[in-house]
Amino acid sequence: MGLITEHDGATDGYEAVRLPPAPREPGGRSAAMLRRRSARTTKRAVLYLHCLTDSFVPEDLATWYTERGFHFFVADLRPQARLDQPGDGGRAAPDLSGCFDALDAMSGYLRDSEAIDTVVVSAHAAGALIAALWCDARRDARPADALI
Repeated sequence: MGLITEHDGATDGYEAVRLPPAPREPGGRSAAMLRRRSARTTKRAVLYLHCLTDSFVPEDLATWYTERGFHFFVADLRPQARLDQPGDGGRAAPDLSGCFDALDAMSGYLRDSEAIDTVVVSAHAAGALIAALWCDARRDARPADALI
């Protein structure tokens, strides 16, 4: 468990991903995406959801996937998520529409910009509920190949 903090341009072994700008609505949320690349050449990725007061991704989980040829991405969906400051503690209920929009953009980025063929969505606690609802709401578009 840890806070996201900057270390020499990387965030605890992760690098920030610049997503294409999306139209912002008044009162809209921001989201951040982090990446840890596998040493192997691969077209597979895990998108791990980090929401509300959930602890940050366990180090051994990220390592397990990258050692097996998956790039590992973290979708930081905490309200007002920014790489240079912790979230607001997650006291407010998540805005599902904003979360879904951010996940749509991240999934699209993985497939279009990173040429990822297989997207595995992984989450726990609040993130697991959001991931399940998003996959259900987008089932016709099939944004994820697996949900863990």
